[in-house]
Amino acid sequence: MDRFSSPHLKKLRREKEKLYKTKNKSGLKKINTQIKSEIKRLNNIYNQTILSCKTSENIWKLFREITGCGKHNNFASSIDVNTLNRSFIRPPNVLSAFNLTNNTTSDFHRFNTSDVLKCLKSLKPSQSLGPDGIPAIVLKKCADILSNPLTSIFNTSFSNNNVPSLWKDIKIIPVPKSGSGDSVKFRPIAITSPF
Repeated sequence: MDRFSSPHLKKLRREKEKLYKTKNKSGLKKINTQIKSEIKRLNNIYNQTILSCKTSENIWKLFREITGCGKHNNFASSIDVNTLNRSFIRPPNVLSAFNLTNNTTSDFHRFNTSDVLKCLKSLKPSQSLGPDGIPAIVLKKCADILSNPLTSIFNTSFSNNNVPSLWKDIKIIPVPKSGSGDSVKFRPIAITSPF
């Protein structure tokens, strides 16, 4: 499901390009109105689809469909595993022991829905997928719907001193170092959940 695309919308955009090249201002104004109307129609369909998901199973199925999660990519098959492993082998860093005192208090600052909504709407759409596979654009576009349940999850999580384990997971992406010569060297990039 692509909320910003349909065969009709693609056709309208091609027509717009032709009108732009011919500098037909009245035609451009008309086609822009049609494009806005089609985008609004697609958004309504998209929002109704999200709202029609009554079970968490259906919601996750929709998110997987939107994000393309579950589709296999060929990136892993194109990498020599031994070379990748060698690039990450380093002597361990030994940290000196330190004493953590338990200074938690029960009167932590509670999250409110407006703050969570503001944070969700400020997410960058181009932000990469976290380990949960949910793109930032989905969180941003569904912010009005998600802000209330997420606020509840955040408050419960912090009051119980228990952050959901999925939010603590990271995904390590190997990125080739530039100018590394003949042998391929990688640097690890850690991708975390936006939560």
